[in-house]
Amino acid sequence: QGDGGIVCHLYSDGYPWIFSMASPLCIAGQLAECILMIPEQVAAEMWNLDPHTLHATRIKNGLTNESYRIDGGPERIVVRISTADDNALQINRTSESIVLNLVAAVGIGVPILLCQPQFHILITREISGHNPDKYEVGDIFNLLRIAKLLHELHEMNVTQTVQQIHLVKILRGYWQLLGEPENEQAMIIAQESDAQSQRCLCHNDVHYLNLIDDGTRLWLLDWEYAGIGDPYFDLASVCCYHDFDAEQRSMFLGCYASNATQLDLARLNRMCWLFNYIKELWFAARNLSGINQ
Repeated sequence: QGDGGIVCHLYSDGYPWIFSMASPLCIAGQLAECILMIPEQVAAEMWNLDPHTLHATRIKNGLTNESYRIDGGPERIVVRISTADDNALQINRTSESIVLNLVAAVGIGVPILLCQPQFHILITREISGHNPDKYEVGDIFNLLRIAKLLHELHEMNVTQTVQQIHLVKILRGYWQLLGEPENEQAMIIAQESDAQSQRCLCHNDVHYLNLIDDGTRLWLLDWEYAGIGDPYFDLASVCCYHDFDAEQRSMFLGCYASNATQLDLARLNRMCWLFNYIKELWFAARNLSGINQ
């Protein structure tokens, strides 16, 4: 149930169908909209071209989105079709669309050509490059680059209305959805995080598959969970997704903040525990929503 009503996803010939009800007030069972999300068609409509002149190649079959490279048009682009249950996974597409334009304007995110959150469609220019290897992310060279990228992001002056990330609210949302009891340790760390005075624009999902190395610099993709929050949650996402050991966590924090103390490192370690805990809740919510079916 979103701004456009009930949305569900089925698949035909490898492509997602998006079924939506025009309004929560419509007659139950009345199908108001049914769109077969063929990526060539989506791109052709943007360019006003014959879709048969275009060719789509799936390049990322993600946990919440599917992405396709489109060849044959005026430029090489990427069409992303979202297949997530946004409510269950606590995704705010309206806020994401604002963030996408903000980070594209400063060269942290890829250039946006079309963003239609109501239809679960995003079209961007393709950045030539590759995803870093998961186990190379922890090299000192990449630690420095990712720390620099996140520092630039966290220093951005955001005046538009972007969602606030409050970890206590996120926890309670998942606990309620899953019917699970509150976890005392998670709540204590989340309350500590929400009370931090330093709050800034964060990505919150810095996975190697969400990074593009163009040979000169790094770009960040997939801003679904971005918002104003605790920068240490961003740092924790890097540490947890790439299985950093204690030495790598300390090195990464030092790359990000040269004046970091042992208290700061302890805070990062607590955030890593919480990040992993929330990640487990996220997968449970994803399974419950049936997205993997």
